[in-house]
Amino acid sequence: MTLLRTLGARWLGRQRYEPVLTLQRKLFQERQAGTIEDTVLFVEHDAVITLGRGSKPQHLLASRELLGQLGVDLAEVERGSRTTCLLPNCRSAPRSLRRAPLRPCPG
Repeated sequence: MTLLRTLGARWLGRQRYEPVLTLQRKLFQERQAGTIEDTVLFVEHDAVITLGRGSKPQHLLASRELLGQLGVDLAEVERGSRTTCLLPNCRSAPRSLRRAPLRPCPG
């Protein structure tokens, strides 16, 4: 038996974090509804620090004001990580996958 799953991909180039997060959430909802295929977004973010559910104020080692002056965005996310720094020239590939088992491929 062969398992087959279609995967879509989009190259977004370099972008700020928040618009990409908004797109990722939208695509995730569409994927959960079954209206799009599994999708990977290839993106390079402008400087951003993400604050996950496990973040605490002491994890941020510079003030929000200083980070803003330096052009570093802050984004609070619902993921389980603590604090993550994403910098330009570091590409990431967030995905919108339906959390379902692979389906057998006919034939």
